[in-house]
Amino acid sequence: MKIHLFPCGSQIAREHHRRTIEKKLDTSSILSFMSDPESLHLLTEEAYACWGVTRGHADRNLKKWSSMQRGDICLMYRDKAFFSAGKVANKFTNFELAKHLWGENEKGEVWENMFLIDEINDVHIPIEAFNKLMDYGEKFVLQGYMTYDDEVSELIIEELGLNVWDSPFYTASCETDSEKRDRIQSELVRIEKTDSKSYASKRRKEQQLLREAVLGNSETVCSLCHRKLPNELIVAGHIWERSKIKDEEIRKDLNIVMPVCKLGCDELFEKEYLLVNDDGAIVPNTSRVLPADLKDFSKIYAGKKCLHHNEKTEQYFKNRYR
Repeated sequence: MKIHLFPCGSQIAREHHRRTIEKKLDTSSILSFMSDPESLHLLTEEAYACWGVTRGHADRNLKKWSSMQRGDICLMYRDKAFFSAGKVANKFTNFELAKHLWGENEKGEVWENMFLIDEINDVHIPIEAFNKLMDYGEKFVLQGYMTYDDEVSELIIEELGLNVWDSPFYTASCETDSEKRDRIQSELVRIEKTDSKSYASKRRKEQQLLREAVLGNSETVCSLCHRKLPNELIVAGHIWERSKIKDEEIRKDLNIVMPVCKLGCDELFEKEYLLVNDDGAIVPNTSRVLPADLKDFSKIYAGKKCLHHNEKTEQYFKNRYR
């Protein structure tokens, strides 16, 4: 995967950003300019943020844009900081749509090399921090579209914490569950030490990969309450507490986590108000005193079994309760 950096400081760029990233575009308005079956198949959301680049001198921008793939990360820059991050959902060339949205620049060029962005997040990464990471001079500022090869991009993404998303990131281009699992497994193999003090913060390097392994494309069923919820409400909860796991290979085992929701299940399991017994049934912890309201809430688990209790995970549940 690659990271793509875009300056957005000029008056024109700020206006374009406001109109087609902050406000987003209805998918129906995009489709009215498109006919490519592959692109149409990928447009599943009601609205997308949209950006584009001109071909540039000697096709300089075009060559960079041509390396862009679904799942790549884009960062917007202005006022000496990167302020917005998003994930590339699709790319295409469309002269008419670009001209309709943004017109032409002073050279008569059109931003026809376009891409759609999902999961727009506000960030604040001062240029000084970026320059330090990249060993650039103190006076470096982003003045044009830049991208990096996969190795450098992955360093930037990891160190700046840009790999946490609610829709597929590492597996955005995978078409089957087995392909997705294999991709995540290959990424996990590359991690030598799961505890890493990155430039930005100390993080669990394997965590986002494990989370992506248990997430659906946009919604996921919680292993405990069985509710199907948006991915932003789902975490990858460790079956056996990570702090007690010293074996690096177990930390990277896809079976060590299960999807649990933020609407109570994660905390109730983590704090052991709820237990999963040897049969996989979800039961209250009789050694804990439950307040009346919590007793009422816990009735939603009556008769339910943990969806991730199986022959591959049962030992991890047993380890948790030793």
